[in-house]
Amino acid sequence: MNLDSNVILGNWLLFVQGLGITVFVCTISVAFGFAAGILFASMVKFPSPPVRWAAGTMLVLLRGVPFIVIVFVLHFGLLSAGLQPSPMVSGIFALSLFAGAYFAEMFRGALDAIPTKQWESGQVVGISRFQTLIHIIIPQMIPPSIPATVNITIMTIKESSVISAITVGELTYQGLVVQGRTFAPFEVFATIALFYWGITFTAASLGRWADRRLGKKQGGNVRRSKLGLKFLELEAKP
Repeated sequence: MNLDSNVILGNWLLFVQGLGITVFVCTISVAFGFAAGILFASMVKFPSPPVRWAAGTMLVLLRGVPFIVIVFVLHFGLLSAGLQPSPMVSGIFALSLFAGAYFAEMFRGALDAIPTKQWESGQVVGISRFQTLIHIIIPQMIPPSIPATVNITIMTIKESSVISAITVGELTYQGLVVQGRTFAPFEVFATIALFYWGITFTAASLGRWADRRLGKKQGGNVRRSKLGLKFLELEAKP
């Protein structure tokens, strides 16, 4: 097998451009997906049955439909509605919803693991349910959720290649452009595979670092909060 290094060296700028767009799109999508996951998980726990049903149905669809179908439905659906989103906006929107559906399941499991007594203790201290969530519940949820967050991030990075189908100029799309010019698919896609491995390896390494750092301080964020101190004092009482 003869490998032509000129295929890569002669088109390195396109690969770097695609890498930058992939990192940008994935970073924004994971951040928005994280926020969407909190919203979806809250809706699933909402007292109103219609809200719970709507959120549950949306999550089932987002997790059960192939991602490429979600991308096409959102992109062409927005165009049919008279909107003119760029392919990148549609791609980020689709990736954010996709990641949000899995983050929602993660948050829902984390919330279920928190004893009901802690919510009740917050009310006894005299703080609202929202304050209890922000100052007491979420700081306890973060450290155990880091491994799942890393897995969802890596999954989002890999699925980002799909948005090349709507001409987002990310890594896979640029690889297709180079392959069309050079007719050297092996060299092109082997290079792309190395780039994706590098991104996911970096994400996994950062996740392990955060897990070690926060794992040693589990509950520390609660203790730094004045409301958390009141809560812990109440919890310590027999």
